[in-house]
Amino acid sequence: MGGKEAIAELLKIDPKAKVIVSSGYSNDPVMGDYRNHGFRYVMPKPYRMKEFETAINQTMGYLPEPILEMTNGTTGPIMERSY
Repeated sequence: MGGKEAIAELLKIDPKAKVIVSSGYSNDPVMGDYRNHGFRYVMPKPYRMKEFETAINQTMGYLPEPILEMTNGTTGPIMERSY
């Protein structure tokens, strides 16, 4: 089961689930359109622990989400690299 199938099952159980998608494949269609697949946040691999912490805090609503334009024209939160 991949992430696309897993999120579908999770949202059946809990429609308010806050799920982060992560992949090392930047061309993965789910990564570019994660919100339409039910994910709340996207994290490209590799990432650092601080980036993971930020993703969790933003997904849970403890920090405001940065709104950035994605390469496909959609908007949403995404990790920015500091290196």
